[in-house]
Amino acid sequence: MKITSPEKKSFRLPLRLILIVPFLVQIFALVGLTGYLSLRNGQKAVNDLASQMRSNATNNIDRHLDSYLSIPTKLNQINLQAVRLSLLKLNDFERTEKYFWAQMQEFDVGYVNYANTEGEFIGVERLEDNTFAIHEVLKPNILGLTSYATNSKGERTTSEYEADSGDTREEGWYADAARTRRPVWSEIYQWQDKPEILSISSSYPVFDSEEKFIGVIGVDLILSQIGDFLHQLDISPSTIIYIIERDGSLVAGSGTDLPYRMVAGEPQRIQTADSSNSVIKATTQNLLREYQSLDKINQALQTEFFLDGERQFVQVAPWQDELGLDWLIVITMPESDFMAQINANTRTTIILCLGALGVAIVLGWYTSRWITRPIYLLSEAAEAVAQGDLDRQVVISGAKEIVFLSRSFNKMAQKLKSQFSFLENVNKELELRVEERTIELRAAKEAAEIANQTKDRVLTNISQELRTPLKGILGYSRISQRSLSEIKLDELNNFDWQEIKYSQLNNLKIIEQSGNHVSSLVNDILDLAKIKANKIKLSYQELNFAEFMNSIVSIVKIRAIEKNIELEYQSLGNLPTYFYADEKRLRQVLIHLLDNSIRFTNHGKVVLKTSAIAYFPPQPSSIASMAKQTIRFEIKDTGVGIARDEIAKIFRPFEQASNSKKHQGSIG
Repeated sequence: MKITSPEKKSFRLPLRLILIVPFLVQIFALVGLTGYLSLRNGQKAVNDLASQMRSNATNNIDRHLDSYLSIPTKLNQINLQAVRLSLLKLNDFERTEKYFWAQMQEFDVGYVNYANTEGEFIGVERLEDNTFAIHEVLKPNILGLTSYATNSKGERTTSEYEADSGDTREEGWYADAARTRRPVWSEIYQWQDKPEILSISSSYPVFDSEEKFIGVIGVDLILSQIGDFLHQLDISPSTIIYIIERDGSLVAGSGTDLPYRMVAGEPQRIQTADSSNSVIKATTQNLLREYQSLDKINQALQTEFFLDGERQFVQVAPWQDELGLDWLIVITMPESDFMAQINANTRTTIILCLGALGVAIVLGWYTSRWITRPIYLLSEAAEAVAQGDLDRQVVISGAKEIVFLSRSFNKMAQKLKSQFSFLENVNKELELRVEERTIELRAAKEAAEIANQTKDRVLTNISQELRTPLKGILGYSRISQRSLSEIKLDELNNFDWQEIKYSQLNNLKIIEQSGNHVSSLVNDILDLAKIKANKIKLSYQELNFAEFMNSIVSIVKIRAIEKNIELEYQSLGNLPTYFYADEKRLRQVLIHLLDNSIRFTNHGKVVLKTSAIAYFPPQPSSIASMAKQTIRFEIKDTGVGIARDEIAKIFRPFEQASNSKKHQGSIG
């Protein structure tokens, strides 16, 4: 028999192309997205890191300036206090130079000096080799300066005399304080013999006991030490830090550039806008373009600009003190300090992604060929079967699914050969399915019966457990009603009121605890999913051991009172103050055991003992990171007990002793 069907010619995409193209599009999109996100996240990380590092460096510099520039001020204040207390007499130059020399041993300053209104001067200078020189001007020749070298004890050794050193009273450090009659900083100046050293003087006017101006005391600070501190800051390899005055004059910098240039044989301080350092020059010029004047920068700010095609991160922060210093701290970081490693990582990521894309293309081509080749063979066989060749068989090796498809095809061809055989196989298959379904239904029925039996047992047990807290609620309610009905209001005093209040609050607390226990039992009844699964998940929490045990005793105590038996609680050993347990489950177990003991004890007493019997130190694992302690809960009663042959049953669910109906359930 030959079977034919009409065919309609239309364009169809080959399966190989359908398999490869979407796969490659996804890989290409993932590679591009990975590269983009890598670059974007790297750039964001650079911006955040640069901002944080600039802020941290500014704070460090600010703290250093506060500390370093406070030394002259504190030293001047100490000296003035010594003058007021008559510990230092400034006109006694011999003692004053010893005093100043001793201070230079303790404080890292460049010069400590004093000049009076008559032009006399005494000062101690720190030299480059960390030795000290004493300089002195005495009447009548107030223009002549005598300099003395000193030994390790501060004693004068050799001397040099300069006949015309100038009138000390005309120098800035003296004249400014004398004119304003208040503490001042001098202008930053350079030493004539050492122009590479920048100094600044803190000057304080000195008054006698009658508030008459008698001279100026001063301390010089060498600003080059600030540059040394800036140079030591480890921020990034190419970071440049410098401090400038509001007019743009350089105060100190982290580089090795000199803070001055020689003009006509005279040292002249550098303006940063004209600096030979291209970064300092470009940074200052950019700030002037953006803010028109450095005086307008009144708070810390961050900005950026491009220098030679490279982005520069800039932070500018003002620094001021109470005596009038007003400087700017400038930090410039090139982006390349941070992007080198990030760019290398990005290039590596792109190379790896492209490699992965190439591997994916090759694997995709081979995978598609591996899949489509067996399908093509199956297609030929299906065409042959459609033409009537029902004996056509296909033998294919490859993917599991393709092999399974080929086998199914062969089975289909075989079944088509014999309709009767086909129907017989279908009947067998239907019978097998019916049998399997029957087994499933039987198993489901048995599971449902087990679930119902479990539910009935749990409900029976829960109803028994409900009696104890309900009797506690009813008992303490009756006690409260009876005690309140017997109260005579006109005979009560304040103490009686307090005692009644405490008693009633305690009764209400026990009623509340019993009610909470009833509520938890009701929740267990409603939780049919847990009953069906025949398991309940424990919920651990931190509990106060003493409060927990007192609540247990309070709930069952009313039952013991009703039966006129004694309920005794004993706490033995070194028990913990707090412990972890499932409060609801542990409470449920103890109340059930105590209720059972009280129910089958007619005379005598019931004793509840708690004791610690083992201690385990903390373990290193995360689950057992705390110390553990084994606690024994022991209940004894004076009831008839349980027969020896019945003891094995007590740990079975919902079992009771069967020796007599009267004594079922009594514990030993």
